Amino acid sequence: MNTVKRRIASLMVWVFLALGAVYGVLWQKDTSEQEREEAKREKRISGFRVPDEVVRVVADNAKGRVELAREDGTWKVVAPIQRGTDDNAVPSMLYSVLGLERIREVGEKRDGKLSPPTNLALFELDPPTAKMTLTGQDGREETILVGKRNSFDGALYLKRVDEPGVYLVDGKGEYPLNQGLYDYRIKSLTSFEPATIQSLSVKSGATLWRIERTETGFRMAEPVEFRASGELIEGVLRDLSSMRLAEFYDYPGAPNAPEPVTKPDLEVKLLQAKGEPIVYRFRVHADGYEKFTIVEVLVGGTQSKPAKLSGVDLVGGLQGSPARFRDMEVLAFDREKVEGM
Repeated sequence: MNTVKRRIASLMVWVFLALGAVYGVLWQKDTSEQEREEAKREKRISGFRVPDEVVRVVADNAKGRVELAREDGTWKVVAPIQRGTDDNAVPSMLYSVLGLERIREVGEKRDGKLSPPTNLALFELDPPTAKMTLTGQDGREETILVGKRNSFDGALYLKRVDEPGVYLVDGKGEYPLNQGLYDYRIKSLTSFEPATIQSLSVKSGATLWRIERTETGFRMAEPVEFRASGELIEGVLRDLSSMRLAEFYDYPGAPNAPEPVTKPDLEVKLLQAKGEPIVYRFRVHADGYEKFTIVEVLVGGTQSKPAKLSGVDLVGGLQGSPARFRDMEVLAFDREKVEGM
């Protein structure tokens, strides 16, 4: 019996030793990960850890000055104009900027210590080529000055206003720090949900056709009646709702806007289940090497300034005979019924 007890006790000792070893390994791994994360944070230029800590951004660079603010969890452009922002533009920029890490600090070593440079103009930090100010939820502000690229490896010189050091970071950081109004703003003149559209009217020259949504699908209402292809009409609505414009003329300092679209090559009118009618007017410029379209939108009584749409495919796809929107599957089925009689 004593032998059995001794064996059990010995086994328990080994079990405890094994558990202790496993715990030690896990603790050491966790500690190492924490140390690596802490070291990574110390190398970062910004003191903000994640984009959600930032509520305001002011970017000032060669593309102009733009102010962004997060309101009720949504980022908006608040200056020089007030607009929504494009998709994930601001959070994506913040992830890049907050993730910038120091490759090395710049300066002169004296008595074993690194002294920051006093002539910031050497690095194009005084004046800077660009700067960005971040404001946190707690009111804390951080301003990052952007300098030139290092001619040796393309690294970028940066400096925080509240710190004396000058640092080199990966040259890829230049792009997010130099984005302008166009990069952030929403790229459309209006928005709608395709599923809410009850009627689509298209006028091109003397050609006019109208399609309506019914309980059984889409139908051509004029100039002749027939069942329309739901796939094709939904594709047209998606193209209109997702239309991304290449250039805008609605902000201070913008180049001269094109003439208003008084004589459109194409006019598209959408009637929503709820909300004001939406009217698109398109004017095609297909002469020469560059082909583009000028578009303006009228929603209710509000008309946008003209904007530029790259290419002419959207307009070309809606011009011509409406017969191509006929539901060919239904037509084939009807023919089979007639031939079988």
